[in-house]
Amino acid sequence: MSKEGGGAKRFFLLGTDYVLPAQTTNKILRAFLKVKASPSRTSRETYTPFGHSDYQTTSRRSKAFGPAATPGVSTINGDSNVPFYKSWETQA
Repeated sequence: MSKEGGGAKRFFLLGTDYVLPAQTTNKILRAFLKVKASPSRTSRETYTPFGHSDYQTTSRRSKAFGPAATPGVSTINGDSNVPFYKSWETQA
């Protein structure tokens, strides 16, 4: 959120549909953003099932949310990380 950190104003939280760590971590992140962020900073969340591998639509939606909309903390579990980051890279 700082100038040195890129000055992100939008946050897209993406995780596996699972209470720990994704939903709990993102709940803490939402509370942090509510306290620390200006009203112009917003966030969106998306959860995918375990073993999810088709992140093309999710990556496009995240990037369309805003130029600074990047998952700051990955709460994707297990093998789904590989297809997500490959998709993210090809959407750049």
